[in-house]
Amino acid sequence: MLKTTAGLVVAGAIGVGLGYGASELLRPTAPPGGVVTETVTTASQTVATTVTPVEEEKRYVGMNKESGATWMYVKNGRVTRTENFMGIHNSLFHCVERRRLYSPNRVKYPMKRVGWEPGGKSSVANRGKGEFVRISWDEAFDSIATELKRIKEKYGPSAFLFTPGTHADSWYFHCKYLLAHDFFSYYGGYTTVFNDGYSWGAWRTSGTATFGFDGAPGGGQGIGGDVENNSKMIVFWSTNPMVTPMVAMCAGYEAGKQLVRLKKKGVKMVFIDPHLSDSAKKLADKWIPIAPQTEEAMALAIAYVWITEGTYDKWYLETHTIGFDEEHLPPGAPPKASFKSYVLGVQDGVAKTPEWAEPICGVPARTIKALAREWASKPTALSAAWGGAARHSNGGQWVRLMLTLLSMQGYGKPGVQLYWGTVGPSMFHAPYERGGYPWPLQWGKRNMSAVFHNTTGLISSPNYTFSHIVPKEFLDILGAKGQTLFDVARVSNPVTQYIRDLWLPESILNPPTSWSHNQGGVHMEFHYPEKGYSEGKSILLAGGSYLTKHVNTNKFIDAFQSPKLEFIWCIDPWWESDTGFADIVLPAVTNLERNDVSCIGLYDVYSTKCVDNLWESKSDWDIFTELSERLGFKEKFTEGLDEDGWLKRIFDYVDTSKYISWEEFKSRGYYKWEVPNDWVPPPPIIDSRFYQDPDPRWLGTESGKIEIYCRTMSKLYPDDPEVPPIPKYIVPPEGRGSPLEKKYPLYVMTPHTKFAYHASYQLESWLRDEYKVKVGGFEYQPMFISRKDADARDIKDGDIVRAFNDRGEVLFGARVTEKIMPGVVATWYGSQPYSPVEPGKPYSLDRGGLINLITRGYLVSKFDTQSCTTCAAQVERWRG
Repeated sequence: MLKTTAGLVVAGAIGVGLGYGASELLRPTAPPGGVVTETVTTASQTVATTVTPVEEEKRYVGMNKESGATWMYVKNGRVTRTENFMGIHNSLFHCVERRRLYSPNRVKYPMKRVGWEPGGKSSVANRGKGEFVRISWDEAFDSIATELKRIKEKYGPSAFLFTPGTHADSWYFHCKYLLAHDFFSYYGGYTTVFNDGYSWGAWRTSGTATFGFDGAPGGGQGIGGDVENNSKMIVFWSTNPMVTPMVAMCAGYEAGKQLVRLKKKGVKMVFIDPHLSDSAKKLADKWIPIAPQTEEAMALAIAYVWITEGTYDKWYLETHTIGFDEEHLPPGAPPKASFKSYVLGVQDGVAKTPEWAEPICGVPARTIKALAREWASKPTALSAAWGGAARHSNGGQWVRLMLTLLSMQGYGKPGVQLYWGTVGPSMFHAPYERGGYPWPLQWGKRNMSAVFHNTTGLISSPNYTFSHIVPKEFLDILGAKGQTLFDVARVSNPVTQYIRDLWLPESILNPPTSWSHNQGGVHMEFHYPEKGYSEGKSILLAGGSYLTKHVNTNKFIDAFQSPKLEFIWCIDPWWESDTGFADIVLPAVTNLERNDVSCIGLYDVYSTKCVDNLWESKSDWDIFTELSERLGFKEKFTEGLDEDGWLKRIFDYVDTSKYISWEEFKSRGYYKWEVPNDWVPPPPIIDSRFYQDPDPRWLGTESGKIEIYCRTMSKLYPDDPEVPPIPKYIVPPEGRGSPLEKKYPLYVMTPHTKFAYHASYQLESWLRDEYKVKVGGFEYQPMFISRKDADARDIKDGDIVRAFNDRGEVLFGARVTEKIMPGVVATWYGSQPYSPVEPGKPYSLDRGGLINLITRGYLVSKFDTQSCTTCAAQVERWRG
């Protein structure tokens, strides 16, 4: 029996307990071949020696997480070193792929929780305590198959729960969420824990309602050519553009290069953010610290300056938008309901002046006026992050105000753009102009220009590509059409019912639950369980981490420990935060232990299996194939193809196959797309054509115009102060100005880190050494706190601090700095591992810096389907 003290089995301890020491990590897992035995005879004795020929170093293309590739060098069955692929710089965390492969946190063998047996009657008391024993693959497969049969017979297939989340450690074929989806579909169906993402903020909901598309990169704004050629200033509002896009490696690399070029050209860069980010340190001409959740007040004050000084595009607002002033309200809107009336105080008696905004947002009125005047004086682009809205309790207001400010300056006029990303050559591969391997979130968009522009050059409805997961009714309403790459490869049945991921704990513990989903003018109501379907009784953990990804995750611990979940099984290469709660844990291979296809920049790549499977790990394909055989549908699941057969089917589907043979592609490892000399990047959706001709066919809104007064919101939520038809400043339920401000006076920001990709790479020592605060032999996640707030709490740099609120308590290592405004603290989200002082006990004090234990866990508004990823808390020096 193996135990840990943190609700997490440490793989190093498993290795020692099973006779597999740490030094074994660096040895080949099988003889390299060519072993020769030589006998040497002397006068006194005969000595037998074994000589192993030294294998030449070989180079392979190894696939990184989600996007990109690295040259992997292999010698004697072991990866010895790595290099950037074709000169494309890796993200910082991608530089540790070899370390990650040989990580002491690898799951080495199939494991079973102590005390668990098939049948649904085992105690769940030790879930999360990390008590596991090693079992054979046969026992693991038999146990899983037995449980799945029992649960299906007793409850029906809707009792199977699975999250088809994005950002799994997989790619086109070995893709956890697609393979699992197909596995369950062929077994009769399952309940999907519908993941609507966090990165979207409120752009896909409020943004779509305002513009008819999400107004962000997913809506085609990821092109910076107009900005590079025409903008004289960029306002970066709640965004860190040199860090966050690096998850996409090539795109992030090109974005960084473009920003440096813009800086050298003299484009002025203003950063509005509570924390001086890495991007602001390098690029900012001006940093404006602002209190979180109050940005709407500053935006309204900027609009006030423009209105009262007449420095806005009146013609554009009259012809391209509805609801800016009284003369252009939609039919049926009440008087004094326009945006202009609200800003000037006609509506509520409060003029939204810079002086009004100053005590709310903490930005001096003179600074707001100066920025507003300079912004209006030159072509200015706005870079407003997706996730910027997710830190607001009503992020839809911030999104709508960002788009309203752009509209007030003539969105689409040369240089007046919503800026994201680059105009580099990789945009040719994006794939806008050809049909190679699309990025995972663009499956099936073989010609994105056709998706975003119809035959007349006007915008058509966006194609939501996860059609195998999203409710068919939702797709029908959206008008999404066309096949995705994997719809062609895999013919799958629809899921049986849906749970919103945020509602998962409540759905397990206290059903029934209900929630709504909005996207633009589409509104759908969901209920769980649906009539005639069972509640969830089993959940598969694969391709993501609930505890490190979601919010208010102590509730997820409650759900995992509920006996209502009769069986939890997990497929993962590493022991991470969720695995300690499983009944059976299966060791999965990494990307370097299997073949697959990928893309980076202008390259389609064949990712080669670099080494034999370490320990007893298996690929997801092999795991699901074996289970499908035991459950009686192997032929349906595999369609008679092995891994190579499926990869070739995918290869034959994309345009790469027209220019290189399958065997040559595998041998070379890549195919480079050449950019035609006459190729120009496609324009942004809102460009000079829309500025000159506001044809209603351009936008997908009900009016065909930019809806500053949103008719969808006014119809769905009439007279609801949380969903006003025009964007407003709304006092948040936590944070500055809220009723909880005295009890929990510090607002907690949870930004991306350059050292990890969400929860992935958080366990790698080479990266942790760069940022963890080491105290007493333990590595604490850093929490950045202003010197003023630290002095008031007797906190010194390097102290252990406790951040807490009504949802839980977490320990951090203090980093006292002048680079964050008073009243705000910041820590990177996604910390691993979850390390409770009392393993297996919900709401235990966590030493691992898992901030999501105390984040809010509510939607950013009734209309917006994304969750607020931050919170308010108190922070004190830890003396325990």
